[in-house]
Amino acid sequence: MEFKIIKEKILEASSKCPQAKQTLEIMFPEAFKEEVVHQAGNRYKDRSGGEFMIARYGFDRVAMINLKTGNRWSDDVAVSSGSWFDPLTEKEWATIVGGNIFTKIN
Repeated sequence: MEFKIIKEKILEASSKCPQAKQTLEIMFPEAFKEEVVHQAGNRYKDRSGGEFMIARYGFDRVAMINLKTGNRWSDDVAVSSGSWFDPLTEKEWATIVGGNIFTKIN
């Protein structure tokens, strides 16, 4: 017999009982990971405490802006989405941050 595990069902079951939640978190840790969506307007901190925001330039370009100086931290990056609030793809996000570590703060 084959079973299909669904994230929503795991989270529903975990909300019913604290002991079940502890067990399910061990068995299915990926179900409890919060997905981070990167999109225009999101704010981030870097390791040194600097604050940045993803800003859109027209419908097809984004960059990270240093909120202290107002200067662009990164070069503009072309994006595939045509909406101001569509999330960035993982490839677009990786291109913007260039290997640096940013933590979402909003």
